[in-house]
Amino acid sequence: MRPSATVGEIEDFGEAAFVPFLRRFALIKEWAQLLEHARRVDACRETGRAWGYTC
Repeated sequence: MRPSATVGEIEDFGEAAFVPFLRRFALIKEWAQLLEHARRVDACRETGRAWGYTC
C-alpha cells in the first residue's frame, strides 16, 4: 500500500503519520495464496530444524 501521508506529515510526525489499514476485498482475493505461502514457510522452517538450523 502507498502511504496516505504527505512528505511534510511524515517529517513532522514520523511513524505516527502512517495509519495501517487492510483492503478487505484484496485480502479475500489473495487469502488462498497467503495461506499457501505460510504453509511453505512453515515447511521450510521444519526442514531447517531437522538439519539443526535455527530461524
